[in-house]
Amino acid sequence: MMTKLLLLILLLSIPGYTRAQNSKLGVTPCFTFDSLVTIKGHLRSVAFPDPNSMGNKTVNEWVLRLVKPICVVGEDSARNAIDIQLEHSLWFNVPLRRKINKLMRAHKLVTITGPLHYQTVGYDFLPIQLDVVEIK
Repeated sequence: MMTKLLLLILLLSIPGYTRAQNSKLGVTPCFTFDSLVTIKGHLRSVAFPDPNSMGNKTVNEWVLRLVKPICVVGEDSARNAIDIQLEHSLWFNVPLRRKINKLMRAHKLVTITGPLHYQTVGYDFLPIQLDVVEIK
């Protein structure tokens, strides 16, 4: 695993290295922030310390544990991720929220499509966020 990660970092540092070349070698492709992606993983609820309670309370957030790690490239950095936090806007979409809870309780592999975002506010506990457009 560590060898693959080092290989990925080395390959990404070579100028002109493309997504097509990544696919040929079996290396996980890199995505860009705000790009629409379709990724697979298992949903789980994770408790994080509430930033407004001085550590006395926790906040539960949905996290997608990916089947395979992905690389997300920003303007000035690249990040590898195995866990992605689902966007807070889901709390206002009751039918989608119910579907996510049902899939999470079933412990089944899910496929989610949506844009990736970088951590921007205090309740974004993981560096990469996913805004769910579709979930199967």
